[in-house]
Amino acid sequence: MTPDIRIIDVDADGRWPFQSLESIKKLDLPPRTPVIGPFNSASVNVVAATRGSGKTMFMTEIAQSVSSGEKFCDWTCEQQGKVAFIQLDMPIQAVQKRAMRREWHTDLHYITRWHFQRAGMPTPDIGDPEHHNLIVNALSAYRMVIFDTRRAIQPPGQGAASNMWHPSYWIASAPVRHALADAGVCVVFLDHLNNAGEVKDTKAIEDDADAVITLKDSDKGTSDLCFHIEMSKDRDNIGEECYFEFDGDKWHQFTDVSMKQAVANYRTNHTVRETAEQFGIGERTVKNWVREVNAARRADDQAWEAERIREATGRLTG
Repeated sequence: MTPDIRIIDVDADGRWPFQSLESIKKLDLPPRTPVIGPFNSASVNVVAATRGSGKTMFMTEIAQSVSSGEKFCDWTCEQQGKVAFIQLDMPIQAVQKRAMRREWHTDLHYITRWHFQRAGMPTPDIGDPEHHNLIVNALSAYRMVIFDTRRAIQPPGQGAASNMWHPSYWIASAPVRHALADAGVCVVFLDHLNNAGEVKDTKAIEDDADAVITLKDSDKGTSDLCFHIEMSKDRDNIGEECYFEFDGDKWHQFTDVSMKQAVANYRTNHTVRETAEQFGIGERTVKNWVREVNAARRADDQAWEAERIREATGRLTG
C-alpha cells in the first residue's frame, strides 16, 4: 500500500518529502523483527572481520539456520525462510570443497561468478542504476540476502570511484539495499577490517547501515577460528557479549563467565564431556581452561611461597 505522503513546503525553489509525525505514525511499513541473533528483518547489516577469520563459514551457518529454521548454537531462528548467498569472492572449487563437509537445506540458494558465466549472463553491478531493478526483482522474495563481500555484484577491475570499497560506490548501491529492506529482507554485506581493526569507510557505512557487527579474533578458545562478537552500531541488540569457536567439526558459543563456571562445574565431579555438553563448548576448550586456571593457581602459590621465604630470610638476617 502506498502511504499518503503530505508534502510540506520548505522554500520557494523546491519541495522535500517531509511528513508530519502523525502521518509517519500511519505508514504501512514492513516490521523490523528478529530473524536470528542480532539480525532483523527489513534491515541492512554489515558483518566485518579480518581476511581468513571465518566470517564466510560463520554466515553460511547462519544462512543454513534461517533456511532450515534450526538453531545456530544459542541463537534461535525466529523467522524461517529462503536465503540467497551471493558469493563472488571465492572460486567455485573452494565453495564446493567447503560444501562437502555436511548436508545443506534446499532453501539456501548459492550463486557464484561461475554460475553467471555458465548461464551466459553478465555479473550484475550493484552500483549501476541500470542493474538495480534486475537485482531487486531477483532477491526481494528472500528472507535473508548475503553479499560476500561488500564488493560482491561488482565487475572486477573497476576504478576507484566505482570500486565497492569506495564510499561513493557504497552510496551508489544504496537504492538496492533500501529497496530490499523495504520489502522486509534482512540484507547482510560481509566486509574486511582494515589494518587498524576497523570497518573500512566506517562513517559512510554506519550512517547507512542499521547494524555493524564486527568479528574480532580472540584467544579465549582453543581453536584458531575463535572470535568475539562486537556491535559497533545497534549495540543493545545482542545482549551479553559472546564468543564463537569452530573446532573443525562443530560451532560452539560461550561467554566470558563460562570459563569460571565450566571449571567449577568440572571440579564438582563432572567429566570433561559432561561439562562441554552443559556449556555448549568443545572438550578441548574445557581442558584448556582447566589447565589455564591450574597454571594461574600454581603461579599464585609459587608467588606466595616466594614471599614467605623472603619474609623468613628477612627475619633471620635482621
